Amino acid sequence: MKRYVYVFFCLLFVLAALTGCAGKDGHTVDLSYTVSVQKDTYDALVKKGIHPFSTDPTEIRIADGKQMIFFTQTLSDIGFSEAEAKLKAITLYSKEGTPSVLMKSTELKQSSGLFYSSCTMKAVTNKLDSDTWSLTIMIGMPGSIAQIQGGAVTDKSATFELSNLTAENEIAAYSESNNVAAVLIIIGILLAVGGGFVWIIKRKQD
Repeated sequence: MKRYVYVFFCLLFVLAALTGCAGKDGHTVDLSYTVSVQKDTYDALVKKGIHPFSTDPTEIRIADGKQMIFFTQTLSDIGFSEAEAKLKAITLYSKEGTPSVLMKSTELKQSSGLFYSSCTMKAVTNKLDSDTWSLTIMIGMPGSIAQIQGGAVTDKSATFELSNLTAENEIAAYSESNNVAAVLIIIGILLAVGGGFVWIIKRKQD
């Protein structure tokens, strides 16, 4: 009988250990960001042979009384590592053509297991010399967004509008979800295993 009790508790230990996994990949996020720059800065850069966006601008329109150039990139169901790399790669320029990496630090991580999962996104921007740029980041995270800093929750996504990039901006979001289905499955497995042990023990006693 001691052997069966030992096996039962070993099973419980393994199940508990599986609930504390952490890392960057496993879950996915939806990432969209829009970079805007005043048209005169954009034109000056193009004349210098510098194309600040990877493709042609998405839109040209008037914003706050100024003609602005907009570039939007939308990525769906990408891994945490890829989303983090995309944000770290955003580079903006002064009118003279000096490049500046926008993000001072960026971190996306998850903590997940059989019973729960949580995701955290943190980023801090560098201070830019030019005030002609602005940035909007929208990130859809697994579960429900429970906490947000420097932004707002819109359509189950965290949205950060950074209009003053000459100052350091700190943004963060935290989402969480409970794996109810997994909990029910584990309970069912434990009940089945427990019932099996009871049946074996009673059979040996008969």
